[in-house]
Amino acid sequence: MFNKSPLAAAILMLSAGPVLADGVSEQTQQGWHNDAAVVQVGGNAHAVQLQDGAGNDARSLQTVSVGTINQRQQGTHNRANADQHLAGPGSSIRQVQEGHANDAHATQFGSWGSSANQVQLGNGNDSSVAQYGSAHSRATTIQRGDDNSAQVRQDLSLHSRARIEQQGSLNEASAEQRFTLGGSIDIEQQGTLHQISVYQLDTAGNRVTTLQNGVNSSASITQRSQTGSQVQITQFGGLQDVTVHQAAADHSLIETLQTGEGNSLQVEQIDGTHLTARLTQHGVGNNQTLEQSGEGNSVTLTANGGDNRVRLTQTGNYNELYFDQNGSDNLLIAEQRGTSNRFDGSSNGWHNTGYLDQDGSFNQATLRQSGHLNTADITQYGSNGSAYVSQAGSLNYAVVNQAGYNQVSTIHQYGYGNQASALQR
Repeated sequence: MFNKSPLAAAILMLSAGPVLADGVSEQTQQGWHNDAAVVQVGGNAHAVQLQDGAGNDARSLQTVSVGTINQRQQGTHNRANADQHLAGPGSSIRQVQEGHANDAHATQFGSWGSSANQVQLGNGNDSSVAQYGSAHSRATTIQRGDDNSAQVRQDLSLHSRARIEQQGSLNEASAEQRFTLGGSIDIEQQGTLHQISVYQLDTAGNRVTTLQNGVNSSASITQRSQTGSQVQITQFGGLQDVTVHQAAADHSLIETLQTGEGNSLQVEQIDGTHLTARLTQHGVGNNQTLEQSGEGNSVTLTANGGDNRVRLTQTGNYNELYFDQNGSDNLLIAEQRGTSNRFDGSSNGWHNTGYLDQDGSFNQATLRQSGHLNTADITQYGSNGSAYVSQAGSLNYAVVNQAGYNQVSTIHQYGYGNQASALQR
């Protein structure tokens, strides 16, 4: 949470008495419930606040300065606030806290090339960074310990970067960028009950990268009214879950990777132009759902072992879709719509199913399934058609249903309960 509005912080800190023009302020305190505050206006300003103990409070405000704020606290239940308003090029905030249940908040407003760095070592820490109206700014939060939480917000910014790194347990992180151009968000979490949430609104050329490793993972990313933005999500072991949402999409790309346990994925790309999405899952509870919309569509899915499922929808233009599931309760339900359609396939062992429905133009479809309770159902509509189904071993069943123009159908089935049907009109 963002602790104080810039105005409230300024009013509070001004009561401590300003230091004018070029200046250095150094404050060192030891013990309990100490309070340190400094206000610096104009010139080259440098503030250093060092506190050792418990329940201490450090506040620093710099206005219309080229300045640095350096706050360091050791102990428990300490609190640090740093604000820079209309800061000159290269201004910086650095906050370091060691101990338990510490709180750090940094705000930068109207700056160029500024940076905010927060390091928290210990348990139960909380931090936030807010940067408004800035260009080439950097926000970095590093938390090591338990019960972490971190938030970064960047608004009205140009080529700004946000990075959150959490190691420990019960992590949570959140980053927001609004009305930004060429920004990036990187979040990395290692160990235990992670959660990540990212929100980008009215952005262009922005990038989001997240990594989670070990246990209760989850990630939810939303982009709205964006152009040229990209998302990449990587998760390793645990009860992973990903939800990604893009709205206007433009020359979008989404890539995700999950490996073992409760996997799940939902991706939605709405409206769009160049859309692409590559989803990968590995072992156990797999599930994939995707919706895309128009123009350069493409999807690549892979799954490997577990309760595999896929549901998928694309609509018009250069459609393509490749899928690949290997062992267990496989199912694919797909749908493409018009123009340069293509669908590939595979499935391999256990409860295989299929279904696909294509629409008009340069259609093509292929499905290959191997052993066990196979089913396949492919429907195409008009244009250059072709459909090819091959199933090998167990309760096979296949239907192809085609309509108009250069249809071709081929079905191969091998051992056990075969049936086949092809209808052309």
